[in-house]
Amino acid sequence: MKRYVEVQEDRSIRLRVGLALLAALIVYGMIEHPEATAQIAGQLFEALRAIGDGVLGMLGSAGSRR
Repeated sequence: MKRYVEVQEDRSIRLRVGLALLAALIVYGMIEHPEATAQIAGQLFEALRAIGDGVLGMLGSAGSRR
């Protein structure tokens, strides 16, 4: 059980670092190349929305099987 907790904490730290780096890249991009960054951010938002819709669809279909 202890190892599982350590792995979960390690993943949590990696996720936070990754999100911080992504945020830093977005801020840098907005300063240096605002038009391109806005376009990329829009595409990223659409991709995340599609992923979220897919996950919700899987959860919904899994719930209907029960």
